[in-house]
Amino acid sequence: MKKTMKKFPLLICLIVSCAIVIASLFVAGFGGIKIAPSLGGGSQFEVAIHDTTDTKTAVKSIKTALAECELSLDSTTVEDKFIALDGEGSYTKRVIIIKIAEADISDEVEKEVQTKVAWSLGVPVSKVSSVDNIVSSIKSSEILWLGLGIGIIAICLFVFGLFRYDVFAGLSFILSYLHNIILFLSIVIITRLPLSLISIAGIMVLTLVMTSLLVSIYEKNKVESEMHLGEKETVSQRMLRSEGYALKPYILVGAISFIVAALLLLVPVMSITWASFSLMIAVVVSAYTGVLIGPGVYASFLEIKNAYTEASLSRNDTVNKEIKKKIAKSKKANEKK
Repeated sequence: MKKTMKKFPLLICLIVSCAIVIASLFVAGFGGIKIAPSLGGGSQFEVAIHDTTDTKTAVKSIKTALAECELSLDSTTVEDKFIALDGEGSYTKRVIIIKIAEADISDEVEKEVQTKVAWSLGVPVSKVSSVDNIVSSIKSSEILWLGLGIGIIAICLFVFGLFRYDVFAGLSFILSYLHNIILFLSIVIITRLPLSLISIAGIMVLTLVMTSLLVSIYEKNKVESEMHLGEKETVSQRMLRSEGYALKPYILVGAISFIVAALLLLVPVMSITWASFSLMIAVVVSAYTGVLIGPGVYASFLEIKNAYTEASLSRNDTVNKEIKKKIAKSKKANEKK
C-alpha cells in the first residue's frame, strides 16, 4: 500500500457507497425489506413425518415447495411431540416445525402451501397443519432503545475524537460509524437476505472493531506527525503509512471473523445460514470503511484545513507587504517635507 498509493481513493469509494445506498432504496421500494421472524414476526406451520424420514431431504423438499408459493423459509426444527390420548395411553409424533418470514398468509395461499408441501413429501394434506402467525420477540420500545443507543455511541465517538485529536477526527468517527451501518443494511437489502438479530449484533460488534482500528491509525498518525514535523509530506501519505503500521493485527481479527462466519454455513439451520452470509458482509463492509473511508475522510479534512491555513497565511503576507510599502512611502513623504 505504501508503495502504490499516495492518497486515498475517497471520491471513488464515496461514489460506490452512494450507488449501493441508492440501489438499496429502489430495491426496498419495489420489493420491500426481508426481516427474519425473530425480528419482524412471520408465520409457522408443522408437518407430521414418519420416524424413518430423512429430515434433510424433507427440508429441501419443503424449501422448494415454499419457493413455488413465493415464500421464503426462515428456519426448521425437528421435534418429537408427546400426544396424550383421551383414555389411557399416549404416543409421540415427529414433526418438522417450519417458520417463514411472511406474515398474515391468506387462506388461498395457505391451502396452496399445504397442498404443495404435502405433495413434495408424499404425505396426505392432513399431515400439514394450518399456518399460524408468530409475533416478533422484539418490542417497538426495544427498537427505539436500539436507535437511541446507536445515537449515543455516535455522540460518544465524536466527543472522544474531539478531545483526543481534533474536531475533524470526531467528524470522521461519526461518518465512518454511520457509513458502516448504512452500507451494511443497504447490501443486505440488495442481496435480499433477511435482517435478523444475529446480523444486527454482528454489524454492531464489527463496527466497534472498525472504530478501534481507526483509533490505532489516528494514534500512529499523531506520533508520525510529531516525529516528522516540518518534512515535505502530504497528510494522506502520512496517514497511509500510519495505517500500514496499525493494520497488521486487525487483518488477523478480520480473517478469523470471516472464517467463523463461513463455518456457520455448515450449521443445518436456515436462519443461521442467512445470518452467516450477513456476518460475512459485515466483515467486508467494516474492513472497507476502516481502511479506506475513515482514514480517507480524516486525511481529506486535514488537507482542506492545511490548504485554508496556507491560503490565510499567504493573504496575510500579501497584506503585510502592502502595509509595509504604504508605511515606507509615508516615511519618504514625511522626510521630503
